[in-house]
Amino acid sequence: MFLYLFFFFRFLYISLHFVLQSFFFLLCLFFLSFYFCFLYLLHSLFLFLLFIHSFVSLTFLFLELFIYFYFSFSFIFFRYFSFLHFLSLFFLCFFFPLHFCFSFFFFLNFFFFFFLDCTIYLSIYLSIYLSIYLSISLSIYIYIYIVSLVNCQTRFLNKNIIVRGHRSESLNDSCVRISITRLQMTRNFFGGVQEYQPVSSGNMLRQLS
Repeated sequence: MFLYLFFFFRFLYISLHFVLQSFFFLLCLFFLSFYFCFLYLLHSLFLFLLFIHSFVSLTFLFLELFIYFYFSFSFIFFRYFSFLHFLSLFFLCFFFPLHFCFSFFFFLNFFFFFFLDCTIYLSIYLSIYLSIYLSISLSIYIYIYIVSLVNCQTRFLNKNIIVRGHRSESLNDSCVRISITRLQMTRNFFGGVQEYQPVSSGNMLRQLS
């Protein structure tokens, strides 16, 4: 009676296990398809459930092997064989490959999740590296653009500054001319003279003194 109950519950377990294994396999495919839409905590919990299920599957695989060898040895050494033995061996031989295949699929799924995690972490690190690299490059490009713009403006002013009908010879010369001209305008204004007389490069220091 105990053996009948044992094999009945064993058959019930394997059937339910087959259904649940199929359901969880489809669920894994669903989560893999929409992985980026779920939170990391849910993904970690799902990986933990996969790990528990793989451990339980290995445990029951070990029990199946134990039952198989037990009945094999009982038949070989004790020459005892009944219909229950035949039925149990049939169930074991039939469900053992299915159980092994689905367990193997779950191991593949688990390692695929692990590989997916590695790729996601790698993509995150690469995105951080690229963001830092792009920010530094953008800062350098903005700095070069500002410096080039300032140089273009100073060159434009250098080409358009005319002192007594002559263009300034260099950028430093134009800067000195602008500073001395502003200084002379300030002295003439406070001295009561309202007219503006530009300064030539030969008489700059003489007019300042």
